[in-house]
Amino acid sequence: MKICYFGAYNPDYARNIIIRQGLVKNGIEVVEYRVSPKLNTRTRYKELRKKFHRIKDGISAIIVAEMNHTIMPLAYYFAKKRKVPLIFDPFISFYDSIIFDRRLVNINSLKAKKYFWLDKISVKLADYLLSDTEEHRKYFISAFKIKKKIFVVPVGADEKIFYPRTAEKNQDFKVVFWGKFIPLHGIEYILKAAKILETSPEIKINLIGSGQTFNEMMSLVEKMKLRNIAFLGFVDINQLSVLMSMADICLGIFGNTLKAKRVIPNKVYAGIAMKKPVITGDSPAIREFFEHKKHVYLVPMANPKALAEGILELKGNEDLREKIAENGYKIFKERFTSEKIGRLVKGILESLIVK
Repeated sequence: MKICYFGAYNPDYARNIIIRQGLVKNGIEVVEYRVSPKLNTRTRYKELRKKFHRIKDGISAIIVAEMNHTIMPLAYYFAKKRKVPLIFDPFISFYDSIIFDRRLVNINSLKAKKYFWLDKISVKLADYLLSDTEEHRKYFISAFKIKKKIFVVPVGADEKIFYPRTAEKNQDFKVVFWGKFIPLHGIEYILKAAKILETSPEIKINLIGSGQTFNEMMSLVEKMKLRNIAFLGFVDINQLSVLMSMADICLGIFGNTLKAKRVIPNKVYAGIAMKKPVITGDSPAIREFFEHKKHVYLVPMANPKALAEGILELKGNEDLREKIAENGYKIFKERFTSEKIGRLVKGILESLIVK
């Protein structure tokens, strides 16, 4: 079976690298026809047309990479021409993310309508869709009135980068968060939890990354006069895994947004892949795969007091930390490695492709 992975995407982004690697590990030939996401739409179309017409042998299906909504009309044309299924992995709704989650555009604006129709048209053009959680699947069905089949494919983590490794014992108790500082992450609740934790000066919280709310969070740190927080900025993926290996606890997301309740972020999968106890916000999505105090430690979203209490409980209970780390790693190996994700997608493809 030969699959065409198609679009203007970053080849190193976790979502598509795990699916691509997983398919190859399961004996699927993957040919990539991609261009840089930095190109404008017209240039993307021109370059992708050139690349696609070079395909010599037959392909069994086209998978459009995550967040490639604008590419869907071209992918639809090629899929119909080759008479193969078109599978789209939207990963996010632009409309939901930009208007409701990041709050960058007014809901009544023309831009909001543009993003809604971009989402709706792109998912309507696909024969089938992939979704990272059941909650996200239900959102796409409800928001865009989709009747076609949507398959749930978890995000997983790249086990070549995120794996258990030995690190020197910390003098301090290190809690690590990494991300792009978007509202979904709920950094303000981590900072407010840090204020509560000032009575335990041995607890240090490292925040890795930057993004939309970074300046706002820096101002909040100054306002609260926090001394147990360190901002480490962006680091490359390999350095990130080293910093995570030195953590006693890894953090997930805590934002008070609807999207936060529908997703399980990369950072949760990466944390359990490294055999770390992970604390993250409780949600319908996280409960699809994980149990509280078994695979991860769950706290109410947007609740700094509960987050602080969770950190203190895990700090004071090494057996619980080890239990969560062991069980989290076990379920990762059973379900969320690239090979397991690839096997899931291979089964989906085999069910769709007419022999």
